[in-house]
Amino acid sequence: MDIIDFNPQRNCEDSPITSQKRPGGPRFDQQFARNPADFYPTYDASHVVRALKVHQWLPPRVWEPHSGEGHLADALKASGHQVVESDLNPQRQGTAQQDFLKTTAPPKDIGAIVMNPPYNEIDAHLTHALSLMMPLGGVVCLLCRSDWAFAAKREEFLTRRDYAGEVKLLWRLRWVPLDQNKHSGRHNYCVQLWDASPFAPPTGTKIIGTGRKPREPQQ
Repeated sequence: MDIIDFNPQRNCEDSPITSQKRPGGPRFDQQFARNPADFYPTYDASHVVRALKVHQWLPPRVWEPHSGEGHLADALKASGHQVVESDLNPQRQGTAQQDFLKTTAPPKDIGAIVMNPPYNEIDAHLTHALSLMMPLGGVVCLLCRSDWAFAAKREEFLTRRDYAGEVKLLWRLRWVPLDQNKHSGRHNYCVQLWDASPFAPPTGTKIIGTGRKPREPQQ
């Protein structure tokens, strides 16, 4: 049996594998440059928030510390919450310029952090969010790729007493404007939950919820 060393990161011009095209799609070795600072707007934010609120209680005032263009913050506002917006590199007026990792306390009367942090710094941002909110009896909701949890180093997050579960998002989230690319993303996503509020699930009980995106009309 022949064994072929297939590495999609390797650019082999003469490779019989990487020179082939995926049926109906791009080349196997096509490279995609990551956006600066891992900036990916949450274009499906309204569907994410709708799914989240089916399963997780949120307080009146919420902090979105990675607001970017404001999609997630706007979806939270539309669902009835007051939202404090900040970002290291704000993308719109009215968003406070702030390095989340250097904050020492949440804004006044904040009861939850709902965030989509840079994926390459996700553990640091989650650790900081938990250190700010859990002592205050708050909530942390983390939008992330589903496979984030499948690593031994994440066990410390998932075995905390205040870990409340996850909401599985049963569609591929869109990270590119529809007028630039009609296709959805290629990863599965979820919202991970930590809850130290009086409304937290009973000890030993975890939320395993799901959320669907309504079908879009055919163009």
